[in-house]
Amino acid sequence: PALATTPEEVIEKFACRMCHSVAGSGGEVGPNLSAVGTRRDVESIRGKILDPMSSVVDGFPAGVMPQDFGDRMTGKELDMLARFLAEQKG
Repeated sequence: PALATTPEEVIEKFACRMCHSVAGSGGEVGPNLSAVGTRRDVESIRGKILDPMSSVVDGFPAGVMPQDFGDRMTGKELDMLARFLAEQKG
């Protein structure tokens, strides 16, 4: 697959909205990320993407989020996504 060049392309490429609501639209399997920037900073978001089992959000099943985004995303894609999500304040 082509490298994503915008945060929106990263979200589409890795199907984040299949499980998460992002910027007001998407699924409900995982936590709503439309205001994640009020709860987590860039480094915390990056760490959670790389190691989803590092913490489990109450009310959501553990082990659903893919564990291999660190292998599948480029560093640039990961950085774009983490920074975009940190800006989401609801």
